[in-house]
Amino acid sequence: MNYMETCGRNWFSAGAAEYLNLGFNSSDGLPYVAFQDLQDTAKATVMKFDGTSWVYVGNQGFSTGGANDISLAFSLSGEPYVVYMDVATTYNKATVKKYNGTNWVNVGTAGFTTGEVGYTSIAFNPNDQQPYIAFFDAAHNDKASVMKFNGNTWEYVGNPGFSAGLLNTPN
Repeated sequence: MNYMETCGRNWFSAGAAEYLNLGFNSSDGLPYVAFQDLQDTAKATVMKFDGTSWVYVGNQGFSTGGANDISLAFSLSGEPYVVYMDVATTYNKATVKKYNGTNWVNVGTAGFTTGEVGYTSIAFNPNDQQPYIAFFDAAHNDKASVMKFNGNTWEYVGNPGFSAGLLNTPN
C-alpha cells in the first residue's frame, strides 16, 4: 500500500494562498513553497519545511506589492529565486528576487520587462549561475519570450515573442 504523509501540520500558511509553486532545494533536500500570500495583501511569500514545521524563508510578504504567477527555482549553489508578475510595477511587469540568506533582493531591476507578463517560469542553466525566465509577453504580441540575466541586466534569448501562436491572456 502507498500512504501519503503530511509534511508538518495542515494549513501551515497564515491565510489563504494562491499561485503555489513547490520546489526541492538540492543543497539541503528540503521542500520549499512560494505563493501569493492573501494574508499579506497578495504579496510573495516563501516557506520551507525544516523537517518539523513550515518556516518562512526571509520575511512573509517580501514583494513590494501583489505577486501573481509565482515560480520558484534554485541556483546551483542552492539560493532560492522567484519570478512573478509584479503588480506594484506599471503594466504588471516581471520581477525576479533571490534570497541571500538574510533578505529577498532584486536580481536586476524590479519590473524589467517591456510590458505585462504572465505564466512566469524560472530555471537555471546547469552550465552557469544565471537565471532564465520564460513568460507570456504582452509587449510582443502575447507570445512566449525567454530572458536571461547576464550578471548586470536582463536580456532576451533569441527573438522576443518567438512562439508561433498566441498564449492565453493571464488573469
